[in-house]
Amino acid sequence: MSKRYILLIILFLGLLFRVIIGFHNYHYDATNHMIWGEDAAKHGLPGFYERTSANYPPLTTLTFSFIFFIKDYIYRLNWLSNIQIPFFPPNFNYYSLLIKLPAIISDIGIAYVTYLFIQRIIRNKKSVWPIIASLFILFNPAYFYNSAYWGQVDSMPLFFVLVSFYLLIFTNKSVHSGVAFTFALLSKQTAVVFLPLFLLLFLKKSKAKQIIITLASSFIIFISFFIPFYRSGNIILYPFITYWNKILTVSGLFYTSNHAFNFWYLLTGSMKIEASAKYLFNMSYELWGYAITGLINVFVLIKLIKRKFQPHDVIFAGTLIPFSAFFFLTKMHERHLIIALPFLLIVFFTIYHPESYEIGQGFRRLILSSFVYLSLFNFLNMYHNWWSPEIPILIHVLSSTLIINLLTSLVFGVFVLLFKNYLKQDRIL
Repeated sequence: MSKRYILLIILFLGLLFRVIIGFHNYHYDATNHMIWGEDAAKHGLPGFYERTSANYPPLTTLTFSFIFFIKDYIYRLNWLSNIQIPFFPPNFNYYSLLIKLPAIISDIGIAYVTYLFIQRIIRNKKSVWPIIASLFILFNPAYFYNSAYWGQVDSMPLFFVLVSFYLLIFTNKSVHSGVAFTFALLSKQTAVVFLPLFLLLFLKKSKAKQIIITLASSFIIFISFFIPFYRSGNIILYPFITYWNKILTVSGLFYTSNHAFNFWYLLTGSMKIEASAKYLFNMSYELWGYAITGLINVFVLIKLIKRKFQPHDVIFAGTLIPFSAFFFLTKMHERHLIIALPFLLIVFFTIYHPESYEIGQGFRRLILSSFVYLSLFNFLNMYHNWWSPEIPILIHVLSSTLIINLLTSLVFGVFVLLFKNYLKQDRIL
């Protein structure tokens, strides 16, 4: 059997697995998605962001609205089919699965793009590593719990981000890459953390004509998606003002940590301390988060520039930047670590295959064990905020503050080791 058929089979199995668990339950986040979709479909798009508490960009909102519009047709089709050939019960909760489909499909897309990354890096058509890499995504609890069970859409922007970096690193399609990144920003604001890295790489890889065309195309696409939601004011500035005021700077809860086990959780625990509260040197927790994360990103990007944007280092930077954002920014959610994981996985495969440069076994073990641990940690962090499905022993273990602090401290240790190795690695692909 060819590798292409094997890939199609495992992608299908990953999709089928998610569809099966997608029926069972959903987090109240998915309820919000349903409410936003219903509001947009029933009351129209103009003024949507002014009359609702929705804080997701237009592409996601339009998707929710479309799903609400078609759900009744899906119900009718199921009811008619059950009259002829009983398959699923007529009262099956299809809406819960439909609202999860964008994220589920994005998961499959992430697995496929990861496959393409590894295939490009290894340059061996017979290698099984690309298949193995996609399996690490498809059956990773951090992913299927987030998308198919919880019902969040964090995979959507991540898919577009991966596509944009793939196009920028391995092809000359700078314009396509810029458009893909624009779609990432229009999917969810978490994509913003990649913006400095993307812009630097884009400017490095693109010619003047490509830069102009990309900026124009992205500007038109960005505005076009906001126009249907426009009601009053300056129609050109509206998209940017809305994105800043209603999407980017709004984070549900305004505490130092929104259930994320990170630096601020270690510092403040479960105490509800607002990120705007003053901390050291009369600076707020939020400003300290920006300062620490910004400083780390500056070191990462300077090192990347010195190494002339080699693929391995770009991908490694794509791990550290969102990782630092999750761990040191305030108001982060438990789900946000997920956007760093595929980049870390790709880093492992770039150094593990026989054709890669010589590197210590200790570093290889560090990368793989970090990916496995962070994936498990991300799942446990999400599970701690929902306790579904009920697993008594897991609930008991994660109810211990000591254990949570230990797990979170280990994450900090992982970040320090990865950051240290990134800064000192001189040999590149």
